[in-house]
Amino acid sequence: MSWMKGVGPVKDIEEIGIESGLSKDWYSKDHKHKKNRNEIKKGDFWDIIDNPLYQVAAEAQGYDWDDWVKEAEGLVGTGPDDGTVRVRATIRAGTPGGPRRGHRKKEGGWTTVNSPGTPAEYEWMTRDEAEEGGYDYDLPKTTRWKNKETGEIVVGTRGGTGDGDSRFTVMGVPIDGGGGAGGILSLFGGGDDDEDDNWEELRDWGVHDEGVAADLDEIQSFLGDIVDVNDHLSEIIREGPQAEWYGLPPGTDVWEHYGLDEEPQPPEELDWDSYEKSDDFVLKETIKSTVTYSTPQGITPVDLHGEETVTETVQPGEVTEGESTSSGEQESKLSSRSRWRKNVNDIIGEGQDWKDWARLAGVNNLNSRNDSDKIKTVFREHDGVLPT
Repeated sequence: MSWMKGVGPVKDIEEIGIESGLSKDWYSKDHKHKKNRNEIKKGDFWDIIDNPLYQVAAEAQGYDWDDWVKEAEGLVGTGPDDGTVRVRATIRAGTPGGPRRGHRKKEGGWTTVNSPGTPAEYEWMTRDEAEEGGYDYDLPKTTRWKNKETGEIVVGTRGGTGDGDSRFTVMGVPIDGGGGAGGILSLFGGGDDDEDDNWEELRDWGVHDEGVAADLDEIQSFLGDIVDVNDHLSEIIREGPQAEWYGLPPGTDVWEHYGLDEEPQPPEELDWDSYEKSDDFVLKETIKSTVTYSTPQGITPVDLHGEETVTETVQPGEVTEGESTSSGEQESKLSSRSRWRKNVNDIIGEGQDWKDWARLAGVNNLNSRNDSDKIKTVFREHDGVLPT
């Protein structure tokens, strides 16, 4: 099970690649495209120079691919096994240092002489040149190590001369000395695990030229950003909802099961007559509040509806049916918008006062259809005659 297209935190690697300039079929299951994708994570210089993904990535970062390949081949050769590959040839073999036999003593035996030895002489050349000159040669070591703290990069092999020596060696010769690459001796000497942790092995591009390898690191990072776009997510998030989480049989498509793979339909207006009416289908009658508030004389109420609001004062003794007389001035707002008053007058006629019917209907503020309907209902119930 996985995330449905366009849903969830997992980004579509195929779509991102296409948006970045890769071909529309770069993520297909075709053998050729699978091979090209595999070389994003592994493969050396000789593999990727014919890979169209790397060409797109290089050109997206400003490289002229054809020129870059030609220049790189001039530095490292045109193939891993051909004669143009550069090797380190031994021009003159060194001699080991240490004690050796000197001259014979008169009393017999031999003297011992300490010899400092002589260093070997090496020269970089193509394999063809080394073989033509009859020189012994070693293929270059291309493993790279980077210091996490300083950013220093060393090309060589981890492991020195043995006996617990954890130094780097280049072409079998331990790197020795002070700063720079020679500082590897102190960083890796003595078996200090903390110092060892300062170094990480970089991708081996199969070439000894650090400039070419650095270019390849930059080009590959463009492709790595695409295929690794979801790597920050935990595995359970990347995999998406699983059928068993919802009590469904294994392999069930959760999205399809719940209809979530279908396009949402627009809302449809409900038809009142589509409902089957029954005694259980009870509609509550709305009850309008009769709560009012008094407005002091001379104060104009706030017009909340954009139309004129009429406020009338009920004098002492002027009461509606069913109300009790109270002392002092009793104020009752009989507010209306003109259209609701006209709506009432159309029923009761101009000969009657709508306010009398409003009081009888218990309407203090004529400002809605509900108020109008109440007055008209009371009017019909009394056949248009106010009770005396």
